Amino acid sequence: MLSQSLIVVMYTTLFYCIHFTTLITEHIHAHEDQVPDTCQSLGAESPKYEGRCDCFQLLLEMRCENLTHVPSFAGFNCVFVGVYMAKQSIRQLEENAFAHLPTRRLVLDFNDIEDRLHVAAFSGNFSDIVQELYLGACRLRNLPPGLFDDMHNLIVLHLWHNNIQHLPARVFVGCDSLRELVLSHNTIASVDENTFTGLRRLRKLDLDFNRISLLSRDVFKELTNLEVTLCIFTFTSVLLYLYFCTFIYFFRCCYCVIFVFFYRDR
Repeated sequence: MLSQSLIVVMYTTLFYCIHFTTLITEHIHAHEDQVPDTCQSLGAESPKYEGRCDCFQLLLEMRCENLTHVPSFAGFNCVFVGVYMAKQSIRQLEENAFAHLPTRRLVLDFNDIEDRLHVAAFSGNFSDIVQELYLGACRLRNLPPGLFDDMHNLIVLHLWHNNIQHLPARVFVGCDSLRELVLSHNTIASVDENTFTGLRRLRKLDLDFNRISLLSRDVFKELTNLEVTLCIFTFTSVLLYLYFCTFIYFFRCCYCVIFVFFYRDR
């Protein structure tokens, strides 16, 4: 038989386990209440917007689907880890589109925005909070001067696979915390020597697959911690590559012919 002291220990352990489980449940519900219930169907009831955005309270994430416009974000008393609006049908970013969206990561990849990008689209409280901004494959042709002003906490900026031809001078001057800038797969032909002014903390700069044929040494004068990824494709370089491939192919054919004749005689 179990002793009386052992029974007391068992009951005490069971009590604390139940109490601990209750505390965890209350903690989870408290965090769920940090995100308003209106977020669950944001944009669904408005006749102006199509689609919806769903919140995941425990992850502090928002994922959107079937959007044609950016919803009117407002009333949040938390900061989201990420808001994902990629592969939607958003064709325009209006003034103050994200002014009241508190998120550290905003993903807008694969939206056909083109030139319908207002210079103040990322202004307001959003510019003070956001740390990662993804605008890849949005068919952007221009970056309006002042677009990234006041984004002092921005760390990652992706602008890959657009149609950007020119980078205005000092266009990133407000992003003094930026560490990763991806500009690959655009049509950039030249880079102004003041384009990257103010990016003293930049570590990764990706300029792969652009039309850059000449770069001034002063372009990187302030970028002391930089790791550049640059692949320059010109008509001359393509011809040289094709010539090299042809030479290798011819050499291999000659080798095979000599090898066959040599062993056939044996």
